[in-house]
Amino acid sequence: MKYTVDFKECLKDSPRFRTSLEDAEGDIEALEVRLERLVKQCSTMIDMGKSFSSASSGFVLGIRDLANYFNDDALVSDNRKVAGSLNRFAHAMSEMLKYFNILMDQAHRSVCKNLNSFIKVDVKKVKETKKLFEKISDDMDAALTRNSQAPRSKTQECEESLNTLTATRACFAHTSLDYVFQINVLNSKKRFDILDTMLSYMHAQNTFFHQGHDLYLDLEKTYMKDIAGQVEELSSKARVEMKEMEERHSLVQKKDLGHGSGVLQPDGDLLHTEGYLFKRNSNAFKNYVRRWFCIQGNQLVYRKRSKDSLTVMEEDLRLCTIRLPSDLDRRFCFEVLSPTRSHILQADSEEDCQTWVKALNASISQAYKDTMHESDKESEEKSSTSSGAESSQGDNSSAQA
Repeated sequence: MKYTVDFKECLKDSPRFRTSLEDAEGDIEALEVRLERLVKQCSTMIDMGKSFSSASSGFVLGIRDLANYFNDDALVSDNRKVAGSLNRFAHAMSEMLKYFNILMDQAHRSVCKNLNSFIKVDVKKVKETKKLFEKISDDMDAALTRNSQAPRSKTQECEESLNTLTATRACFAHTSLDYVFQINVLNSKKRFDILDTMLSYMHAQNTFFHQGHDLYLDLEKTYMKDIAGQVEELSSKARVEMKEMEERHSLVQKKDLGHGSGVLQPDGDLLHTEGYLFKRNSNAFKNYVRRWFCIQGNQLVYRKRSKDSLTVMEEDLRLCTIRLPSDLDRRFCFEVLSPTRSHILQADSEEDCQTWVKALNASISQAYKDTMHESDKESEEKSSTSSGAESSQGDNSSAQA
């Protein structure tokens, strides 16, 4: 509600003036309370904004860290892949955080700072003038009382009280005019000052949302639609893969778990047979341990189920003999004999045992064939070299003759 105190009424110091003055003072107090509350709420908003910004920065760092996880993925070679996409999104969110921090800074500058200045300068000036007005008003009331009580018989006292009253009235008139002036100025200034403050903040809000809109509009046009298509494609592939994996238990039915299930031969190749075997240790207890064996070239190697490195059991299978021991109580065993040691291995079934024996004998035969092929090749090369040398010598003899 608008309150404007009339200057003419203040010179009369009428009850109407005092009433309008009280209404104006109450209005200023109510305005001050609301402004202080608004500044406090704005400060709380800024503090919460800082917390939000800090938490969002942590979230962006988490996205970048997640992108680093996908660096080894097959789908992350460029910005159209998972890691590149995540980094692009993190960059966009980081830019939005910059805009948000600017908005919070503008809220502090335009709202908190300006309104605090209005309270501490303009409202405070009115309050200080009010104190002076009330003091002069009390002095005038005292001067009026003294002048009214001066006896007619004491001429000098009457003159002194009248002079004091005249001076006090003049001072009161000037002070009351100044006080009314401060009130009217504040009532006039509060309109444009507060509106200008909020307008400045609204411009900051407008800039913030425009920047965000432009940022994400550009991102959507050039990138997000493409990523949405890629997500749909990946989702379709995942659904197909899940459908295929729903038939996973049929692998158990296809695989005979009772006979010959422990040997793997990629593409039916005996020379690359692999699978689990029990290996008898060479210690005093002669206990058996389960290891993963495979044939690599002309070597027999094994490893534990964990990530331990391969251990070479036999360097050269050409020096080994494979036989079935008859003096063992354990079933499905076969022996790998070398010139220096013997290895007892046990399969899970008789069929697996026979498969391993065939595979090892095939590897030994293949190793001998490869050796003979290399020897023949070397002999041919030597023969070719010798023939070339003899031909050269014959040509030289003919030339001399």
